[in-house]
Amino acid sequence: AKPLDADTAVAATEVFAAGQLKDSTTVAWFDSLLATPRLAPTVLAEAASALGKIKTARARAALARFLSTVSESARTDQAISEALLSIGRCTTRGALEPILRFGKSLNSDIRWRAAWALFRPRDPAAVLVSMVMAGDHSPDVRVWAVRALSKSQTDSAGKAAEAEKILFVALHDADRRVRTEAIRAIGTYSDSAAVAAMNEAKSSADWWISASAEEGLARLNPPPAPAGGGRQGGGR
Repeated sequence: AKPLDADTAVAATEVFAAGQLKDSTTVAWFDSLLATPRLAPTVLAEAASALGKIKTARARAALARFLSTVSESARTDQAISEALLSIGRCTTRGALEPILRFGKSLNSDIRWRAAWALFRPRDPAAVLVSMVMAGDHSPDVRVWAVRALSKSQTDSAGKAAEAEKILFVALHDADRRVRTEAIRAIGTYSDSAAVAAMNEAKSSADWWISASAEEGLARLNPPPAPAGGGRQGGGR
């Protein structure tokens, strides 16, 4: 690849444009940019974002290398944020450690992206961390952590009972988004306590909550198929 323009705004645009091609052969170039500490924050961020458009295993490996070694700073925070979103978009699973190290960041904007990156691949290995992050003081973090606790994921991790208790607590969260995600996740459980919670929530004055509860109950008890195989009228 040719050298980037000396003007950082132009250089960032060049990297953005290359990312729009979604060309897997450019992964090594983006990887080399992320390994170059002298580059401007915007250029680093565009390189991290580009890898999330390519989404391949090699792209994930490049993002993991960056996240495993980078330290938070004013120069790198934007790139870290983009890299966390990008690694969550990749189509292959991999080691979670590069993401986990940012789950305790002092920067809540980075923490919620870590929670999202853990949620996005639906990897049961992330469930335990999501359970912890469901208690984060930032609602932006809690909303993604709670969303990660659906029955299929927690069952695979052997933590369904513990996770469901966390969801019941989240039903009373101060943040409306977290409460909504909690009832939506509870809708994936089928035990009597989950059904009782949904029956109570469907009478909520908040339509986010009531509609989510009704959807959960409908999944558990789908309406019967119409008589005659669902065909209406005489047909041809």
